[in-house]
Amino acid sequence: MDFWYLAQAPRITSIIQDRIKATLAEFHNHKDKITDEGLWRVAESGSALDHWFIPKLELMQSIAPSISKLGTPVQWSANTMEHAHIKVIKEPASMMNHQNYDTQICHYLDHVERCWLFETVTHLSTLSDADDTHDQDLAIEDDESNMADNEDAVAILKDIWSSRCSAPDFFGITERLRAALPGSIPHPVCMFSSGATALHINHRPSINCISIDKAAKLFNIPDL
Repeated sequence: MDFWYLAQAPRITSIIQDRIKATLAEFHNHKDKITDEGLWRVAESGSALDHWFIPKLELMQSIAPSISKLGTPVQWSANTMEHAHIKVIKEPASMMNHQNYDTQICHYLDHVERCWLFETVTHLSTLSDADDTHDQDLAIEDDESNMADNEDAVAILKDIWSSRCSAPDFFGITERLRAALPGSIPHPVCMFSSGATALHINHRPSINCISIDKAAKLFNIPDL
């Protein structure tokens, strides 16, 4: 975990590079204990492994040396491409009969785009319908009316195309919790912030134990 977090830092100094090398060396010095206890297992079958023949683990050896030549690894993140691969390849492929992938995926994406465009047009048509109730002989509309119509159109497009997820402001919430009167908030407090870090802890977590790989897959965090 320390290795992953340090390697993804937006700014890496020579001190952090030394820490990256040290954390990786610490893992290799103690990895035999994991196999001896039978804790290194295959995710699908659950059978224990007695080796560490993992290509990604081998590639980790080159991360610290490459930082000096290429800069921080985070700038080479493939998250955008991986997300696009999921949306335009994996999801369409899961809805077909596994025949003629290229043709069926293109048809699927074409249908999705047509549905989005149809929804956009039907929403925007409400604005034109409202305009039809006005006198058709008016050649020039009031500037404020034009501005209001434009704002309505922008709001509709934003509602259609924008993400439905909103990021909670943990820092603002923790500030309000600190300023709250004693006894007015439930205890224990499960949200904390310090400097540039904010934490939200579940009092009764629904998942008591989970591996890093399963968590990355479950919560769609490929760079965890």
